Amino acid sequence: MRRWCLIMLFVCAVTNSSYAQDTRHSVRITITGVAGKGDIFVSLVDRKTFGTPYKGVRNAIIHGPSEEETICFTDILAGRYGVRCFQDVNGNKELDRGLLGPQEPWALSWQGKRSFPPSFDDIAFSNRDGDVFITLRLDK
Repeated sequence: MRRWCLIMLFVCAVTNSSYAQDTRHSVRITITGVAGKGDIFVSLVDRKTFGTPYKGVRNAIIHGPSEEETICFTDILAGRYGVRCFQDVNGNKELDRGLLGPQEPWALSWQGKRSFPPSFDDIAFSNRDGDVFITLRLDK
């Protein structure tokens, strides 16, 4: 009987740890402050993809946006992520930058103090406890 209990305890521990590693949730992003024309490029980034422009764990383009848009990335592994987006006003599929920063509307999932240049930790949030809902405001 004791051996059976130990085996069941081991099976439960292994099952729980593998479940925790494979837990998946959604990240729902509402984007406000959309003005004028221009597609909105949205990237869900992790620490690895944060440093690479226009790349993310998941990417989406919102064509012909309205004043407020919502996008949902589903089936995202539990972990730490950030969101970055911009509105491509001139249609060149890039965030135009000048000496004082971006020249097109943009937003990050700031999680507190804003520093420039931003680091991954400045924009990172966790989805380990469930689905995440974020509102971003495009600023120029």
